[in-house]
Amino acid sequence: IGDMRKQRRVQEKKMRLAAELSGDAASKIKLPKHKCTILVQTGVYNPVHVFHTRNFYLASQYCEDRFKSSKVVGGLLSPTHETNARNKHKRDVQMLIPAPHRLAMCHLAVKDSSWLAVDQWEITRRAHLDYLSVLQHVKAICAMQFPDCDVTVVYLCGEYNLLRSAPDALREMGVHVLTVARLQESETLRKHLNANAGKWKGVAHLVEDQTTLDRALDGLTSQKIRMQM
Repeated sequence: IGDMRKQRRVQEKKMRLAAELSGDAASKIKLPKHKCTILVQTGVYNPVHVFHTRNFYLASQYCEDRFKSSKVVGGLLSPTHETNARNKHKRDVQMLIPAPHRLAMCHLAVKDSSWLAVDQWEITRRAHLDYLSVLQHVKAICAMQFPDCDVTVVYLCGEYNLLRSAPDALREMGVHVLTVARLQESETLRKHLNANAGKWKGVAHLVEDQTTLDRALDGLTSQKIRMQM
């Protein structure tokens, strides 16, 4: 009886994990039976804008060139919990878009994409969880729902979050961290990564965005958008 109860608890846990990945995300991620890569981006998205989604495409190109045998099959936007969002915007909390609206805007941002989706697990928890918990959640979902595929998870973040990340913990999880940066930011970041090569080797990746952009788009941030609202 004890074994049956244990098996039932394990199965219930698996079912809860599967349910927590939104139907939108689960339906868009289609994994063939070989090596695959999934990009995961966390953020306040206050609000989400074109560079958030554009970075997925640049990261995807890099990953498919770098990991030759692994195809990028999905990208997940994971809006952060309200507690963390308020902490990041404590100086201008009145400019923080409420969680339901941030989540809805993220869904709208990817509604026409065949491979980008929103994972609402993080934003719907009772309390804030760090990025490592989100990545563990994604890995657990992939292992359960796609057992025939060897999935590589890549954490897509800005240069500030990359420098604050824990390379040893990511290495132990088998997760890579990747930043897409414009030329002026990439030079500084590359110097840091090279100076600390032993710390970041095999974990951190830098994609230099050399695209010539319209002046109105170059340097676009959520803060600049909020100032215009």
